Amino acid sequence: MTRGSVVVKIYQGTNRKPDGREYPVFTVVYFENDKRQRKFFATRAKARAEAGTIADRLNRGEREVLKMSNTDQSSYVRALEILRPLSVPLHAAIEDYAHAMKASEGRPLADLAREVAKRSRDHVKAANVPAVVDELLTVCEREGKSVRYLESLRSHLNRFKERETFAGPIGRVTTAQIEGWLSALGLTGRTRNNVRASLVTLFHFARKRGYLARSVATEADEIGRSRTEQSPPNLYAAADLEKLLATACPIILPVIAIGAFTGMRSASVARLRWENVKWEQGAIEIPAAIAKNRKRYLAPLLPCLAAWLAPYHSHTGLVVDGVKIDERIRKTFAAAGVKRLNNGLRDSFISYRVAQTTNIPQVAYEAGNSVEMIRSKYLEARTKADAEAWFAVMPSAPANVVPINGAA
Repeated sequence: MTRGSVVVKIYQGTNRKPDGREYPVFTVVYFENDKRQRKFFATRAKARAEAGTIADRLNRGEREVLKMSNTDQSSYVRALEILRPLSVPLHAAIEDYAHAMKASEGRPLADLAREVAKRSRDHVKAANVPAVVDELLTVCEREGKSVRYLESLRSHLNRFKERETFAGPIGRVTTAQIEGWLSALGLTGRTRNNVRASLVTLFHFARKRGYLARSVATEADEIGRSRTEQSPPNLYAAADLEKLLATACPIILPVIAIGAFTGMRSASVARLRWENVKWEQGAIEIPAAIAKNRKRYLAPLLPCLAAWLAPYHSHTGLVVDGVKIDERIRKTFAAAGVKRLNNGLRDSFISYRVAQTTNIPQVAYEAGNSVEMIRSKYLEARTKADAEAWFAVMPSAPANVVPINGAA
Protein backbone atom coordinates (compact mmCIF):
# COMPACT_ATOMS: atom_id res chain seq x y z
CA MET A 1 0.00 0.00 0.00
CA THR A 2 1.36 3.42 -1.00
CA ARG A 3 0.53 6.94 0.19
CA GLY A 4 2.67 9.56 -1.50
CA SER A 5 6.24 8.30 -1.06
CA VAL A 6 5.29 6.07 1.87
CA VAL A 7 5.13 2.32 1.24
CA VAL A 8 3.53 -0.14 3.68
CA LYS A 9 3.76 -3.78 2.65
CA ILE A 10 1.58 -6.76 3.60
CA TYR A 11 3.00 -10.31 3.59
CA GLN A 12 0.95 -13.46 3.85
CA GLY A 13 2.29 -16.50 5.62
CA THR A 14 1.20 -19.42 7.75
CA ASN A 15 1.61 -20.49 11.32
CA ARG A 16 1.01 -23.80 13.03
CA LYS A 17 -1.20 -24.50 16.03
CA PRO A 18 -0.22 -26.99 18.79
CA ASP A 19 -2.48 -29.64 17.21
CA GLY A 20 -0.63 -29.33 13.92
CA ARG A 21 -3.23 -27.39 11.97
CA GLU A 22 -2.00 -24.42 9.92
CA TYR A 23 -3.64 -20.98 9.80
CA PRO A 24 -2.89 -17.81 7.77
CA VAL A 25 -0.94 -14.80 9.20
CA PHE A 26 -0.79 -11.38 7.55
CA THR A 27 2.22 -9.19 8.45
CA VAL A 28 2.22 -5.41 7.98
CA VAL A 29 5.79 -4.14 7.42
CA TYR A 30 6.91 -0.50 7.35
CA PHE A 31 9.81 1.79 8.33
CA GLU A 32 9.54 4.49 11.01
CA ASN A 33 12.39 6.49 12.62
CA ASP A 34 14.82 4.44 10.50
CA LYS A 35 13.64 1.20 12.10
CA ARG A 36 11.78 -1.72 10.51
CA GLN A 37 8.41 -2.24 12.18
CA ARG A 38 6.06 -5.28 11.99
CA LYS A 39 2.47 -5.95 13.04
CA PHE A 40 0.63 -9.29 12.77
CA PHE A 41 -3.07 -9.88 11.92
CA ALA A 42 -5.30 -12.93 11.47
CA THR A 43 -7.19 -11.59 8.39
CA ARG A 44 -6.18 -9.69 5.30
CA ALA A 45 -8.95 -7.12 5.89
CA LYS A 46 -7.58 -6.17 9.29
CA ALA A 47 -4.05 -5.99 7.91
CA ARG A 48 -5.11 -3.72 5.03
CA ALA A 49 -7.03 -1.40 7.37
CA GLU A 50 -4.03 -1.04 9.67
CA ALA A 51 -1.66 -0.57 6.72
CA GLY A 52 -3.83 2.26 5.43
CA THR A 53 -3.87 3.97 8.81
CA ILE A 54 -0.08 3.67 9.12
CA ALA A 55 0.51 4.92 5.59
CA ASP A 56 -1.68 7.98 6.13
CA ARG A 57 0.07 8.81 9.40
CA LEU A 58 3.54 8.46 7.93
CA ASN A 59 2.54 10.41 4.84
CA ARG A 60 1.29 13.32 6.98
CA GLY A 61 4.59 13.28 8.81
CA GLU A 62 6.56 13.41 5.57
CA ARG A 63 4.49 16.36 4.34
CA GLU A 64 5.30 18.22 7.56
CA VAL A 65 8.98 17.45 7.06
CA LEU A 66 8.85 18.81 3.52
CA LYS A 67 7.44 22.10 4.86
CA MET A 68 10.43 22.60 7.20
CA SER A 69 13.00 25.26 6.41
CA ASN A 70 16.64 24.35 5.89
CA THR A 71 17.39 25.45 9.45
CA ASP A 72 14.55 23.30 10.82
CA GLN A 73 15.71 20.32 8.81
CA SER A 74 19.27 20.73 10.10
CA SER A 75 17.97 20.90 13.67
CA TYR A 76 15.87 17.80 13.08
CA VAL A 77 18.80 15.81 11.71
CA ARG A 78 21.08 17.00 14.53
CA ALA A 79 18.46 16.02 17.13
CA LEU A 80 18.28 12.51 15.70
CA GLU A 81 22.07 12.22 15.80
CA ILE A 82 22.18 13.26 19.46
CA LEU A 83 19.44 10.82 20.46
CA ARG A 84 20.65 7.85 18.41
CA PRO A 85 23.15 6.56 21.06
CA LEU A 86 20.37 6.74 23.65
CA SER A 87 17.82 4.87 21.50
CA VAL A 88 15.21 7.50 22.38
CA PRO A 89 12.69 8.64 19.73
CA LEU A 90 12.68 12.37 19.07
CA HIS A 91 9.06 12.88 20.09
CA ALA A 92 9.67 11.07 23.41
CA ALA A 93 12.70 13.25 24.15
CA ILE A 94 10.70 16.41 23.38
CA GLU A 95 7.87 15.31 25.67
CA ASP A 96 10.30 14.64 28.53
CA TYR A 97 11.99 18.00 27.98
CA ALA A 98 8.69 19.88 28.01
CA HIS A 99 7.57 18.21 31.26
CA ALA A 100 10.94 18.80 32.90
CA MET A 101 11.06 22.48 31.95
CA LYS A 102 7.60 23.00 33.36
CA ALA A 103 8.53 21.29 36.63
CA SER A 104 11.85 23.15 36.95
CA GLU A 105 10.19 26.56 36.49
CA GLY A 106 12.70 27.54 33.82
CA ARG A 107 15.94 26.46 35.54
CA PRO A 108 18.46 24.91 33.10
CA LEU A 109 17.98 21.16 33.09
CA ALA A 110 21.73 20.54 32.93
CA ASP A 111 22.16 22.42 36.22
CA LEU A 112 19.42 20.38 37.85
CA ALA A 113 20.93 17.14 36.59
CA ARG A 114 24.35 18.06 37.97
CA GLU A 115 22.77 19.00 41.31
CA VAL A 116 20.96 15.66 41.53
CA ALA A 117 24.18 13.84 40.65
CA LYS A 118 26.06 15.70 43.38
CA ARG A 119 23.38 14.90 45.94
CA SER A 120 23.47 11.22 45.03
CA ARG A 121 27.25 11.13 45.46
CA ASP A 122 27.04 12.72 48.92
CA HIS A 123 25.39 9.62 50.45
CA VAL A 124 23.04 11.71 52.59
CA LYS A 125 21.83 10.11 55.83
CA ALA A 126 18.23 10.66 56.90
CA ALA A 127 17.72 12.60 60.15
CA ASN A 128 14.61 14.29 61.52
CA VAL A 129 14.71 17.98 62.44
CA PRO A 130 14.10 17.52 66.21
CA ALA A 131 16.99 15.04 66.45
CA VAL A 132 19.36 17.34 64.57
CA VAL A 133 18.42 20.30 66.79
CA ASP A 134 19.07 18.27 69.96
CA GLU A 135 22.38 17.04 68.56
CA LEU A 136 23.52 20.57 67.68
CA LEU A 137 22.63 21.94 71.12
CA THR A 138 24.47 19.09 72.81
CA VAL A 139 27.60 19.76 70.73
CA CYS A 140 27.45 23.51 71.48
CA GLU A 141 27.17 22.86 75.20
CA ARG A 142 30.08 20.42 75.08
CA GLU A 143 32.20 22.97 73.19
CA GLY A 144 31.57 25.57 75.90
CA LYS A 145 29.59 28.10 73.88
CA SER A 146 28.51 31.15 75.86
CA VAL A 147 25.36 30.99 77.95
CA ARG A 148 23.75 33.82 76.01
CA TYR A 149 24.52 32.19 72.65
CA LEU A 150 23.09 28.87 73.83
CA GLU A 151 19.96 30.53 75.20
CA SER A 152 19.38 32.29 71.88
CA LEU A 153 20.07 29.17 69.80
CA ARG A 154 17.88 27.01 72.04
CA SER A 155 15.00 29.49 71.94
CA HIS A 156 15.02 29.81 68.15
CA LEU A 157 15.54 26.16 67.26
CA ASN A 158 13.17 24.66 69.82
CA ARG A 159 10.37 26.78 68.35
CA PHE A 160 11.41 25.57 64.90
CA LYS A 161 11.46 21.87 65.73
CA GLU A 162 8.11 22.02 67.56
CA ARG A 163 6.31 23.06 64.38
CA GLU A 164 4.58 19.99 62.93
CA THR A 165 5.70 20.97 59.42
CA PHE A 166 9.33 20.38 60.42
CA ALA A 167 8.90 17.09 62.29
CA GLY A 168 10.27 15.00 59.41
CA PRO A 169 13.69 14.67 57.74
CA ILE A 170 15.67 17.90 57.53
CA GLY A 171 16.47 17.08 53.92
CA ARG A 172 12.81 17.61 52.99
CA VAL A 173 12.49 21.08 54.52
CA THR A 174 12.21 23.76 51.83
CA THR A 175 13.07 27.43 51.76
CA ALA A 176 9.42 28.27 51.09
CA GLN A 177 8.34 26.40 54.24
CA ILE A 178 10.91 28.19 56.38
CA GLU A 179 10.00 31.61 54.99
CA GLY A 180 6.32 30.90 55.62
CA TRP A 181 7.08 30.00 59.23
CA LEU A 182 9.19 33.13 59.75
CA SER A 183 6.50 35.35 58.27
CA ALA A 184 3.86 33.85 60.56
CA LEU A 185 5.97 34.74 63.61
CA GLY A 186 5.60 38.46 62.86
CA LEU A 187 9.15 39.30 63.92
CA THR A 188 10.98 42.59 63.57
CA GLY A 189 13.73 42.77 60.98
CA ARG A 190 16.60 42.35 63.42
CA THR A 191 14.95 39.49 65.33
CA ARG A 192 14.07 37.75 62.08
CA ASN A 193 17.71 37.97 61.02
CA ASN A 194 18.78 36.49 64.36
CA VAL A 195 16.41 33.55 63.94
CA ARG A 196 17.61 33.12 60.35
CA ALA A 197 21.21 32.97 61.60
CA SER A 198 20.27 30.18 64.02
CA LEU A 199 18.61 28.23 61.21
CA VAL A 200 21.66 28.65 58.99
CA THR A 201 23.77 27.30 61.87
CA LEU A 202 21.44 24.30 62.15
CA PHE A 203 21.48 23.50 58.43
CA HIS A 204 25.25 23.93 58.15
CA PHE A 205 25.64 21.57 61.10
CA ALA A 206 23.33 19.05 59.38
CA ARG A 207 25.38 19.32 56.20
CA LYS A 208 28.61 18.77 58.13
CA ARG A 209 27.13 15.67 59.78
CA GLY A 210 26.03 14.23 56.43
CA TYR A 211 22.30 14.79 56.85
CA LEU A 212 22.29 17.19 53.88
CA ALA A 213 24.22 17.20 50.62
CA ARG A 214 27.66 18.69 51.21
CA SER A 215 28.11 19.97 47.67
CA VAL A 216 25.17 22.38 47.43
CA ALA A 217 23.80 25.34 49.40
CA THR A 218 21.26 24.54 52.11
CA GLU A 219 17.63 25.65 52.06
CA ALA A 220 18.35 28.01 54.97
CA ASP A 221 21.06 29.76 52.94
CA GLU A 222 18.41 30.80 50.42
CA ILE A 223 16.40 32.77 53.01
CA GLY A 224 16.86 36.48 52.42
CA ARG A 225 17.94 38.83 55.19
CA SER A 226 15.62 41.60 56.34
CA ARG A 227 16.72 45.20 56.00
CA THR A 228 17.13 46.76 59.43
CA GLU A 229 17.78 50.18 60.80
CA GLN A 230 20.95 50.56 62.86
CA SER A 231 19.91 50.68 66.51
CA PRO A 232 21.57 53.26 68.81
CA PRO A 233 24.13 51.95 71.32
CA ASN A 234 23.02 50.89 74.80
CA LEU A 235 25.07 53.02 77.17
CA TYR A 236 25.73 53.13 80.90
CA ALA A 237 26.80 56.24 82.74
CA ALA A 238 29.99 56.35 84.80
CA ALA A 239 27.84 56.33 87.96
CA ASP A 240 26.26 53.03 86.86
CA LEU A 241 29.70 51.47 86.36
CA GLU A 242 30.81 52.62 89.82
CA LYS A 243 27.80 50.87 91.38
CA LEU A 244 28.43 47.65 89.45
CA LEU A 245 32.12 47.42 90.35
CA ALA A 246 31.40 48.27 93.99
CA THR A 247 28.75 45.53 94.16
CA ALA A 248 30.48 42.78 92.16
CA CYS A 249 31.97 39.83 94.02
CA PRO A 250 35.68 39.08 93.42
CA ILE A 251 34.89 36.47 90.77
CA ILE A 252 32.58 38.64 88.66
CA LEU A 253 34.48 41.91 89.08
CA PRO A 254 37.05 41.05 86.35
CA VAL A 255 34.22 40.23 83.92
CA ILE A 256 32.58 43.62 84.40
CA ALA A 257 35.86 45.53 84.42
CA ILE A 258 37.18 43.86 81.26
CA GLY A 259 33.87 44.39 79.47
CA ALA A 260 33.68 48.05 80.54
CA PHE A 261 37.27 49.00 79.74
CA THR A 262 38.00 46.83 76.64
CA GLY A 263 34.55 46.26 75.11
CA MET A 264 35.32 42.56 74.91
CA ARG A 265 32.33 40.41 74.10
CA SER A 266 31.03 38.29 76.97
CA ALA A 267 31.56 35.07 74.97
CA SER A 268 35.24 35.96 74.60
CA VAL A 269 35.63 36.90 78.26
CA ALA A 270 34.19 33.51 79.22
CA ARG A 271 37.07 31.81 77.37
CA LEU A 272 39.80 34.33 78.24
CA ARG A 273 42.81 33.19 80.29
CA TRP A 274 44.86 35.25 82.72
CA GLU A 275 47.87 34.41 80.58
CA ASN A 276 46.29 36.58 77.86
CA VAL A 277 46.70 39.65 80.07
CA LYS A 278 50.06 41.07 78.98
CA TRP A 279 50.87 43.27 81.97
CA GLU A 280 54.21 44.48 80.69
CA GLN A 281 52.86 45.27 77.21
CA GLY A 282 49.79 47.07 78.52
CA ALA A 283 47.44 44.93 76.44
CA ILE A 284 45.07 41.98 76.57
CA GLU A 285 45.46 39.45 73.78
CA ILE A 286 42.25 38.06 72.30
CA PRO A 287 43.34 34.91 70.41
CA ALA A 288 41.64 34.04 67.14
CA ALA A 289 40.11 30.95 68.76
CA ILE A 290 37.93 33.04 71.10
CA ALA A 291 37.33 36.11 68.91
CA LYS A 292 33.96 36.38 67.19
CA ASN A 293 35.46 36.98 63.75
CA ARG A 294 38.23 34.42 64.40
CA LYS A 295 40.93 37.10 64.08
CA ARG A 296 43.46 37.79 66.80
CA TYR A 297 43.61 41.34 68.15
CA LEU A 298 44.91 43.28 71.17
CA ALA A 299 42.67 45.23 73.52
CA PRO A 300 44.24 48.04 75.58
CA LEU A 301 45.06 47.45 79.22
CA LEU A 302 44.16 50.99 80.24
CA PRO A 303 45.28 52.36 83.65
CA CYS A 304 41.75 52.10 85.05
CA LEU A 305 41.50 48.42 84.05
CA ALA A 306 45.00 47.63 85.28
CA ALA A 307 44.05 49.08 88.69
CA TRP A 308 40.93 46.93 88.97
CA LEU A 309 42.78 43.77 87.87
CA ALA A 310 45.88 44.35 90.01
CA PRO A 311 44.79 41.85 92.74
CA TYR A 312 44.64 39.15 90.07
CA HIS A 313 48.19 39.71 88.77
CA SER A 314 49.48 36.28 89.78
CA HIS A 315 46.50 34.27 88.58
CA THR A 316 46.61 31.67 85.80
CA GLY A 317 44.00 29.70 83.92
CA LEU A 318 40.54 30.85 82.88
CA VAL A 319 39.44 34.24 84.18
CA VAL A 320 36.07 32.79 85.23
CA ASP A 321 36.74 29.06 85.44
CA GLY A 322 33.72 26.97 86.40
CA VAL A 323 31.41 29.91 87.06
CA LYS A 324 27.84 30.51 85.92
CA ILE A 325 28.70 33.94 84.57
CA ASP A 326 25.33 35.04 83.28
CA GLU A 327 23.48 34.15 86.47
CA ARG A 328 26.03 35.93 88.70
CA ILE A 329 26.09 39.02 86.46
CA ARG A 330 22.30 39.21 86.57
CA LYS A 331 22.38 39.13 90.37
CA THR A 332 25.12 41.79 90.41
CA PHE A 333 23.06 44.19 88.30
CA ALA A 334 20.00 43.60 90.47
CA ALA A 335 21.96 44.22 93.66
CA ALA A 336 23.50 47.40 92.23
CA GLY A 337 20.11 48.69 91.09
CA VAL A 338 21.33 49.06 87.49
CA LYS A 339 19.18 47.93 84.57
CA ARG A 340 21.02 45.40 82.45
CA LEU A 341 21.33 46.48 78.81
CA ASN A 342 22.02 44.24 75.85
CA ASN A 343 25.73 44.66 74.95
CA GLY A 344 25.74 47.63 77.34
CA LEU A 345 29.35 47.35 78.53
CA ARG A 346 30.69 46.83 75.00
CA ASP A 347 28.61 49.68 73.55
CA SER A 348 29.69 51.96 76.40
CA PHE A 349 33.40 51.25 75.96
CA ILE A 350 33.33 51.83 72.19
CA SER A 351 31.29 55.04 72.47
CA TYR A 352 33.46 56.51 75.24
CA ARG A 353 36.69 55.37 73.61
CA VAL A 354 35.74 57.04 70.30
CA ALA A 355 34.98 60.27 72.17
CA GLN A 356 38.28 60.01 74.06
CA THR A 357 40.62 59.23 71.14
CA THR A 358 38.67 60.54 68.08
CA ASN A 359 40.55 57.75 66.26
CA ILE A 360 37.96 55.47 64.68
CA PRO A 361 40.38 52.93 63.09
CA GLN A 362 42.20 52.55 66.41
CA VAL A 363 38.99 51.88 68.32
CA ALA A 364 37.77 49.49 65.64
CA TYR A 365 40.94 47.43 66.10
CA GLU A 366 40.83 47.60 69.90
CA ALA A 367 37.24 46.35 69.95
CA GLY A 368 37.59 43.77 67.17
CA ASN A 369 35.03 45.64 65.08
CA SER A 370 34.85 47.29 61.67
CA VAL A 371 35.41 50.94 60.88
CA GLU A 372 32.05 50.98 59.08
CA MET A 373 30.23 49.77 62.20
CA ILE A 374 31.97 52.34 64.40
CA ARG A 375 31.02 55.16 62.04
CA SER A 376 27.39 54.07 61.67
CA LYS A 377 26.61 53.30 65.30
CA TYR A 378 29.07 54.84 67.76
CA LEU A 379 30.24 58.11 66.27
CA GLU A 380 29.22 61.14 68.38
CA ALA A 381 27.35 58.94 70.88
CA ARG A 382 29.09 60.59 73.87
CA THR A 383 31.15 63.70 74.63
CA LYS A 384 34.80 63.90 75.67
CA ALA A 385 33.72 64.86 79.20
CA ASP A 386 31.56 61.73 79.39
CA ALA A 387 34.55 59.66 78.29
CA GLU A 388 36.86 61.20 80.90
CA ALA A 389 34.35 60.34 83.63
CA TRP A 390 34.01 56.73 82.39
CA PHE A 391 37.74 55.98 82.27
CA ALA A 392 38.28 57.74 85.62
CA VAL A 393 36.31 55.05 87.48
CA MET A 394 39.02 53.61 89.75
CA PRO A 395 39.12 51.49 92.92
CA SER A 396 38.73 53.68 96.00
CA ALA A 397 41.54 51.74 97.68
CA PRO A 398 43.83 48.83 96.74
CA ALA A 399 41.91 45.59 97.03
CA ASN A 400 43.14 43.31 99.79
CA VAL A 401 41.22 40.21 98.73
CA VAL A 402 42.81 37.99 96.14
CA PRO A 403 40.05 35.67 94.78
CA ILE A 404 40.54 32.07 93.90
CA ASN A 405 39.19 30.94 90.51
CA GLY A 406 35.87 29.18 90.92
CA ALA A 407 35.41 30.25 94.55
CA ALA A 408 32.29 32.03 95.71
